[in-house]
Amino acid sequence: WTDRAADLNRYAWWCFENKINLDEAYTMAGKGVQIAKPGSEKAQILDTMAEICNAKDDCTNAIKLTEQAIKEDPNSKHYKAQLKRFQDLAAKQGK
Repeated sequence: WTDRAADLNRYAWWCFENKINLDEAYTMAGKGVQIAKPGSEKAQILDTMAEICNAKDDCTNAIKLTEQAIKEDPNSKHYKAQLKRFQDLAAKQGK
């Protein structure tokens, strides 16, 4: 499973949802991004990484990852909404 982008993303998302092993989840998702097909698959994993960053109060990286997701899947309204959410959170945190 560690050689399939979708499985790495599932693992990372499960960790995010359960708030455990976030550092490992981030690393595994990063591996998923490296092997994912360009486009929506890569964007989904970048979105997972952004959520993990946000959970760790790292809105700056969450924003950067979401911008990458938008580049991979520019027609997705979800990633544009995510970007605004992370930007708003960063502004509240003064970052």
